[in-house]
Amino acid sequence: MSAFLAIVKRDLTLALRRKNEVITSVFFFVVVAALFPLGIGPEMNTLRLVAPREARPDIGLKAQK
Repeated sequence: MSAFLAIVKRDLTLALRRKNEVITSVFFFVVVAALFPLGIGPEMNTLRLVAPREARPDIGLKAQK
């Protein structure tokens, strides 16, 4: 496990040396997350398929009991 943590630490150190690339990547994912709802449309059945489990009233709390 310590080898894994050393690799993660090394990779994060290398990534943070180029802050511009990190900011560009984060901005890309923010834009994708913002445009995704516009791309799938307002149909309720489609929204139910992509919604997280907790946000779906038809299976949210009932499935946990």
